[in-house]
Amino acid sequence: SSVASLAAVPQHPVVPGVERVLNGEDAKAAAGRILLAELNCVSCHKAEDAVAAQLKPKQAPILDEVGSRVQVEWLQEYLTSTHAAKAGTTMPDLFAGLSEAGRAAKVTALTHFLASTGVVAQSRADGGAVGRGDQLYHEIGCFACHGSRKDAAGNPAAIIPLGNVEKKYTIPSLTAFLKDPLHVRPGGRMPSSNLNDQQARDLACYFLKDLKLPATVKYEYFEV
Repeated sequence: SSVASLAAVPQHPVVPGVERVLNGEDAKAAAGRILLAELNCVSCHKAEDAVAAQLKPKQAPILDEVGSRVQVEWLQEYLTSTHAAKAGTTMPDLFAGLSEAGRAAKVTALTHFLASTGVVAQSRADGGAVGRGDQLYHEIGCFACHGSRKDAAGNPAAIIPLGNVEKKYTIPSLTAFLKDPLHVRPGGRMPSSNLNDQQARDLACYFLKDLKLPATVKYEYFEV
């Protein structure tokens, strides 16, 4: 369900370090240097001299076994319409400019390839975990980057939208990510919150409390 307190969905890549300090011409130059790194421009375009010494390519997410972390339908949607599927993402639209048929063919092939790396496990959230996850989210600082999920709450500038996490993750896969975000996103800015297993699962249950499991899915249910 939508959260009334969250800011409007951005239509551009969100880099909070830029949007929170961008004031004046000098700041614009600094913001440009940040963007060169955060948008990974130097991965394709060679930097020269002093600029090269300041900038390093941003390491991409590790896609090994991505099929065991991300739902196939979300992968297809993300590759088809990247910025509509995940507002604020810094990933470019890989197939911009192709015809609809050409885009569909490439997306299908890439989705099948990525999905071949694993299968996501499923489990169901329980009410106790959802409540604990709600409290954790608003206590350990998640809202500082992602905004409060409570109605009528104030938010910092330039929050990073979470998107529709129910489409992307399952409870086991999101739990694993929250335990160690840098394991699969070594170039990411999300820090580890030193969560234990229960806390990570509680947060995952909170985010995925509206997740609908397919009728054919087999899952296990645990009271924690």
